[in-house]
Amino acid sequence: MDMYHKNPNIIVTPQRGGDLRLFERSRFKSIILTGQQISAWLDWPPGLLHLTPILPSLLEAGIIRQTFREQETRPTIFDYLQPRPSSRWIKWYRETTDLTILFNTAAMACNNPLLALGPYSSLIWSGLCGESTIGKIRNEANRIFGCDEVIPFIKRLMDLGFIEPVGQLKNVTFPNPEIIKEFPAPEIQFILPQSRVPWYCLWEICLICDERCKICYLPNFEAEGPRGIDRDRIIEEIIGSGIFYVTLLGGEALLRDDLEEIVERLREASIFVKLITNGLQLTSKRALSLAEVGLNQIEVSFDGLTVSTHDWSRGTGKFARAEQALIHALQREIPRVGVVLTIYAENFAELDELPNFMHLHDISECYLSLFRKTGMLGSRSKVNPLSVTQAAALHKQVGEWHAAHQDLIITLLQTCTCGRSSMVIGVDKQLRPCPFTHALANETMDTKSLIEMWQSLGKKLITGKNIPDIGCLIEQPTN
Repeated sequence: MDMYHKNPNIIVTPQRGGDLRLFERSRFKSIILTGQQISAWLDWPPGLLHLTPILPSLLEAGIIRQTFREQETRPTIFDYLQPRPSSRWIKWYRETTDLTILFNTAAMACNNPLLALGPYSSLIWSGLCGESTIGKIRNEANRIFGCDEVIPFIKRLMDLGFIEPVGQLKNVTFPNPEIIKEFPAPEIQFILPQSRVPWYCLWEICLICDERCKICYLPNFEAEGPRGIDRDRIIEEIIGSGIFYVTLLGGEALLRDDLEEIVERLREASIFVKLITNGLQLTSKRALSLAEVGLNQIEVSFDGLTVSTHDWSRGTGKFARAEQALIHALQREIPRVGVVLTIYAENFAELDELPNFMHLHDISECYLSLFRKTGMLGSRSKVNPLSVTQAAALHKQVGEWHAAHQDLIITLLQTCTCGRSSMVIGVDKQLRPCPFTHALANETMDTKSLIEMWQSLGKKLITGKNIPDIGCLIEQPTN
């Protein structure tokens, strides 16, 4: 008798209006399911009857596979084990039954793991959360997908800290997997019209600043940011929304005397917290206090890799003080210390020195931010954004760095996630899709929840109403 199994290597994402998109990456083919077809897909294999009209299309696209007999699930010594997800630092949610997003927010010296689980591994994670034994999960995986690579992936989850240690699996090794268990997180972000839960937000906790950088995008330097009930409401909304990752910035966030309290409350809720600073206020004592409340990561901002370039933008002596801030952060053992470097046409030639700069300062992470001619100072700046040729060369250079300097994490997004999976919480308690544009509605957290505002933001971006001409905003998604 013919058997049908789901292809474990597909990506399943929700679409606007409640449809479901099944995408087979190797053939670059997709199928859209609607209405009863979605229920049939989820109720596999009993629901296969309702998919009969599109069965040839599913087979041709490689979404499902035809087999001629059920594969036997052979017993193993691990089948009785019942691994449990770690609870302290693990954040996760489901986009669909076949797409689960996991993030380990523990304090780590390395890049925190963010996994976008496909259909096969989503089934495994669901079984672990339901306190199933490994044997039961293996049987279910074989029933739906006709293949068994459950135990190796459970071992991977254990190694990454997503599940509690299992002694019997500690020293076991497995052959290279054939099934794709997880997909690159950026790929998923760019496929999703809008994530159900924002993965990441920038929170402007103030606009006041002790520098006046000649390339700054801020509209003013006056707002001191929310205090008291307003501040607490934002913290509660961030926690309640399920957001994984928050970057605190200003202005200059270190001018807030309650910064440590904000960090501590977010970390108590297992949220990853990063701080971006110009470094002027980062004394050794302040770095220690931030480390003690659990700050995950700090990035010191630079406008160039040389004294002359940086100090031209920020003032005499500022390069040396930014360097000193890096030293304080490293000495006080904030888990991840890096830099954010703003790139523009006039400092582009300095980029060749970036790996040497990072090694010299004993840091392994750099985020590259592209200058935009906007804001009170940036709009009048004498420098210019990268040309098309320079931008293409930069993307090529980053790829070469990744190959030549595998100890370094140099991040330049190919395109942005604004409005798809990330957003900005402004000092005015409004949501914006990105730092370089304004809010698309007058809604604030005084009257709506963060999630309601997030959903409203997504609808406005998709319909294209009242959107300023900003290059990093998302485009209308296509199937």
